[in-house]
Amino acid sequence: MHRKRFSEEELYEIRNKIAVKYVLEHLCGSECKEIEGYTRFVCPVCHEMRTSIHPEENLGRCFRCQRNFNSIELVMLGCKLSFVESVKVLQSHSCNTHAAMDNSARRNSRLNIS
Repeated sequence: MHRKRFSEEELYEIRNKIAVKYVLEHLCGSECKEIEGYTRFVCPVCHEMRTSIHPEENLGRCFRCQRNFNSIELVMLGCKLSFVESVKVLQSHSCNTHAAMDNSARRNSRLNIS
């Protein structure tokens, strides 16, 4: 039987504890580049690199299509998976990424997206 509901706590953990940069590089196969002090990636919607990662909020932002992306959305779009499949993939990686999230946030704390 496939689980279709997740608790608020589980979803919060997935969205906030697994670094967006880790998701992009290790799960979606998208290369992140450090440009002018910001971490850039190819937008999964418009495919442009007018993007940045906000490590403190753990969101990716595309300035062209004006969208924010959390870890779940990036897996859904980048890997072409359903919401449930994306959450399960992220859950399987969550124990390996806590240290990566902490280190990434410390290194990239200069970015401020409003």
